[in-house]
Parts: sequence; structure tokens; C-alpha cells
Amino acid sequence: MPRVPVLPAEEKARIVLNLLSGRTTLSQAALQAGVSAQSVSVWRRQFIEAGHTGFQPLAQRSEAARRERRLLGEIQGLKAALGEAHLALRATASHRAYSLR
Repeated sequence: MPRVPVLPAEEKARIVLNLLSGRTTLSQAALQAGVSAQSVSVWRRQFIEAGHTGFQPLAQRSEAARRERRLLGEIQGLKAALGEAHLALRATASHRAYSLR
């Protein structure tokens, strides 16, 4: 299975903009980029979905980024706590099984 070439984000954006403006078709864009039409379709979807954030005020985008970083930190803390609880539970169960012998 051939590997899809890695294109820089700027190149993907140029391809998608040409596609959206009607300067090229999906199949032409895929052929020129050396990727499948499905890949170009995914880029187009990603571009459109991410593009709406550009219309939000900068303060709102910054706040969303801060909130995301904070939540990712909380997730890491919760994963660590869950891992510690799991190990403690296993140790307790192992100790009980040993004591019953």
C-alpha cells in the first residue's frame, strides 16, 4: 500500500482554496497533489470546520485555548489518580488473597 505524501499545511490550504473557488475539481486536486480524492475531501472538511473559529474574537479563541489546556491537565491528573487507585486496589486484593492461604 503506497504511503500518502506528507504535504505542508500551507499546501493543503492552497489546494482546498482552489477547490472551494472552483478553479479545480476534486479529482484534479487529488491528482496534482498525488493523493486520493478522499484525502482532499478530508482536508476540505477540516478546513471548513476549523475556519469558523477565525471569525471569533481573539479573546474568545484565547479563552477556549486556555480552557482546553486546563482540561487536558485535569484529564492527565485524573488518569494518574485512576492508575494509582487501580494499583492500590490490586495490592489490597493481592494481600487479601495471600492472607487467606
